[in-house]
Amino acid sequence: MGVVGHIAGVFLHEASTRTKVIAYGVVDDARLETGLGLKLRARLKFEDWLICRERVEKKGREIEELRSKGLEPYAYKCDRTHSANQLQETYKNLENGEEMNGEQDNVSIAGRIVAHRAFGKLAFLTLRDDSGTIQLYCEKARFLSDQFDELKNLVDIGDILGASGSIKRTEKGELSVYVNSFAILTKSLLPLPDKYHGLTHVDKRYRQRYIDMISNPKVADVFRKRAKIVSELCKAVESFGFLEVETPILKE
Repeated sequence: MGVVGHIAGVFLHEASTRTKVIAYGVVDDARLETGLGLKLRARLKFEDWLICRERVEKKGREIEELRSKGLEPYAYKCDRTHSANQLQETYKNLENGEEMNGEQDNVSIAGRIVAHRAFGKLAFLTLRDDSGTIQLYCEKARFLSDQFDELKNLVDIGDILGASGSIKRTEKGELSVYVNSFAILTKSLLPLPDKYHGLTHVDKRYRQRYIDMISNPKVADVFRKRAKIVSELCKAVESFGFLEVETPILKE
C-alpha cells in the first residue's frame, strides 16, 4: 500500500458519522479528486487539508520504513502481564530511585502513548491504558542495536505501544517501567486533540465518541459506569422473568 493509500485518515476528525466507513480504508489519488473525495475535502479549509495530508503522508512514510525493517506497525497481539493501575498499586511503596529487577518484576504493559519527551540518551513516554497511566523510562544502553533511535523517531503521540522491562521509581518519584524492549502495536495516522483542552467541539464529541474517550479519560470512565449500570439493570429484571424485546427503530 502506497503513502496515498493512507490518506483516508485525513477525514477522521472532520467527516460525518456516515463517512467513518472509509476512515481507515484505501483512497487513491483519482478518488480523492472525484465524487466522495471532493465532498469530504469541501468540509476542510484548504490550509487544513494540506496540513492533514502532509501529516498523513509523513505517517505513511514511517509505516513503510517500519515494514522495510521487518516490523509490523499493526501487530496481531500483545501479551501483557499488568495494567497501569495494577503496577501503581503493587509498587506504591517503592522508594525514590529504587529499582525492582527480580524475575517476578519483569512486566509487560500495553497502551496508548499520550506524552513523549526525549533528552539525548534518555526518553520518557507516558502510556495510558483503560485503567490509568504509567511512565516508560527508556535508556539507550538497555536497547539492542538501533531500537532506541526507532523509539525516538518512529513512535509518536497517539500510537499504541507494548513495552517490557523492570520496575523503577525515578528520583522525582515517578513510578516507571524501565524498558528493555518495545513493539508498536498500532501506528496512529492523525494527532490527538490538544492534551490540555481535549476535544471541545460539541458536535464532534457526540458524533465521534471514540475521539472524545481517547482524549478525555473521564468521559471513558462515565461510559464504563453507564455500561455496568445498564448491565446490572438488565440482569435484575431478567431475574424476575422479564423478556427484553428490541423495538425496530430506523430499521427495515
